[in-house]
Amino acid sequence: AMADRLSAHGAAGIVLFNRFYQPDIDIEKLEYTSGNVFSSPADLYNGLRWTAILSSKLPNFPVALSGGVHDGDAMVKALLAGASAVQVCSAIYQQGPDVITKMLDRVAAWQESKGFASLAAYRGRMNASAVGGEELFERTQFMRYYSSKAE
Repeated sequence: AMADRLSAHGAAGIVLFNRFYQPDIDIEKLEYTSGNVFSSPADLYNGLRWTAILSSKLPNFPVALSGGVHDGDAMVKALLAGASAVQVCSAIYQQGPDVITKMLDRVAAWQESKGFASLAAYRGRMNASAVGGEELFERTQFMRYYSSKAE
């Protein structure tokens, strides 16, 4: 609903998700310190979920996925979910600027291996509309997964 309102009021797109400041507590000094400032690959999943949903509901509203993109495979996943752009920061700090070339090379190799002529040929191919609706992204899937593990 928020993205729909932003689009209706002239926003050119949206970024999912900016990283929040995450404080930690030093239990010896009894003071707040800065938590881990870098994302991890596990941070990708929330962005994938909402990108897949939002890109299907508002197909003409660009979505930039941010957070958890540490390699070319994550970049491909973001594009498949429907991202119009992918933001990378922590990986650059941790691996150096050459990581961008490695990511882009991986995207190009994957695209060629799957026979896609362009990024437009697969962008959004795995968004909610393309996979049958939002049910795949709802909590019931989480519950179904864990109920099968309890058997």
